[in-house]
Amino acid sequence: MGLNYNISNNVDKLVIDLNGDLDAYASDDFKNEVIKSLDTPKDIIFDATGLDFIDSTGLGSLISIYNKIKEEEKSITIKNIKSNVKKIFEITELDKVFNIVE
Repeated sequence: MGLNYNISNNVDKLVIDLNGDLDAYASDDFKNEVIKSLDTPKDIIFDATGLDFIDSTGLGSLISIYNKIKEEEKSITIKNIKSNVKKIFEITELDKVFNIVE
């Protein structure tokens, strides 16, 4: 299916709407675009309403983005996550790293 995303760069946060699959085919471009959008370290909110699937490379992209902002004590929040995607975060215990909001 691929991944479509929209990045809104606000003063104090980056809001990213996700649609589709965050997988090996999309993760590198996605990660690079998000990091490029971080002109200054900001909190990031991912709206996962349309995220249907994530694999290990997608998780790796999120971890890379997290590592980029954590030194500045910024956070990542993932909201509106589907149960099948949330289960991946729970199995990998990344639900303890990222703030997941339903």
